[in-house]
Amino acid sequence: MYDFTDEGTQGFDSTGHGSHVAGIAAGNIEDNALVGHTITLSRTVAGVAPHANLITYKACTLNKQCPGSALLAAIDQ
Repeated sequence: MYDFTDEGTQGFDSTGHGSHVAGIAAGNIEDNALVGHTITLSRTVAGVAPHANLITYKACTLNKQCPGSALLAAIDQ
């Protein structure tokens, strides 16, 4: 992960949004079940490109500030 903020939280997804999107994009194949009161639904789920490699770029801070300099640095990287 590349961190272009000054927070020193490299590798930390403060809001969960990045992790959620990464799971949609590259989530590995997983057998899972949704257990309800009267029924259990078993499903195999996966991201769009299972087992893909991701490179992540953090350009926004914990308080949701996205400085132009951080955005440009992430794009340039």
